[in-house]
Formats: sequence, C-alpha cells, structure tokens
Amino acid sequence: MLNARVAFRLPFKTLKTDVTLDILNLLNLLNDHWGIVRFSNFNQIDLVNPFTTAGQITKLDLTSISPAVAGTFQPFAIDDLRSRWQLQLGIRVAF
Repeated sequence: MLNARVAFRLPFKTLKTDVTLDILNLLNLLNDHWGIVRFSNFNQIDLVNPFTTAGQITKLDLTSISPAVAGTFQPFAIDDLRSRWQLQLGIRVAF
C-alpha cells in the first residue's frame, strides 16, 4: 500500500490557508489489481471437529480427518475496505 499527499499554501496576505489532498492506497487507484491487502483467514481451517450435529462428543478417529480441498480452501482473504483507494481533502486556516 502506498499513500501520497499533496499540500500547498494559498497566497492570502492576512490568512495562512493550507490545502491538502491525501490519497490513500495510490497503487489501487492506478490499477485495480495493485494495492490489495490480504490477511490470513484462520476461520476456514477446521482440522478436527469432535462434536456431532447433536452436540455430543464423539471418539476421535484419525482416519476420518479429511484434508482441506484444494478447490475451496483459500489461505488468505482480502480486506475489502483497506484494499480500496480513498481521497481526503483538507483545508486549514490560521488567523
């Protein structure tokens, strides 16, 4: 993720006026495939579930443990909000 800031002062004689423009996640603004924030998603991993659907504890059978299926398992999830580009305009006036 790359952020950028552009700032300049307006030429008023009595007031000091600063204008800023912040660009958050500049890479994603340039290309939709850049600047994507990924994180480990541990909620999808369920290696051992010793409970039945009725909530009773069952005997653990190591032969019944099935590995994660390659087509459905995704080790990383995308943080949608932080993967978007954002603009922020600011004005500061000093008397």
